[in-house]
Amino acid sequence: ATIARSGERMGLLTQDNEAPVAADRMCPMITRTILVILAFLLLAAHFLRFGQNVAVAVCLLGPLLLISRQAWARIAVRVLLFTGAAVWAFATFALVHQRVMQGRPWTRMLLILGAVTALTVAAGVCVPRRQA
Repeated sequence: ATIARSGERMGLLTQDNEAPVAADRMCPMITRTILVILAFLLLAAHFLRFGQNVAVAVCLLGPLLLISRQAWARIAVRVLLFTGAAVWAFATFALVHQRVMQGRPWTRMLLILGAVTALTVAAGVCVPRRQA
């Protein structure tokens, strides 16, 4: 009981004495929302460049799933973001390979697309696993 009370004072326990989800500790709500929207917008721009309109629509509607209080919606957002990170990683690999074969500079592109991939992964990690 003493440990629970000290945990409550430190803000480590929720009202029902459960440890908070890692996403809640790492990212405040506004940060989570901005990360998710930015990641989906970047993915939509990537797909729009290649004329994949269905993927663009999914990316533009993806953040709206966060409005739902259903667990499946949060899982869907996480899956979409982690799939998007895989798309970015594949695109990064393909473009670096292409640039290397052409003898063109590639390190700046690798850093930029690596940062975009990391942002997409961070957005997926920051989506809470359960409703607050």
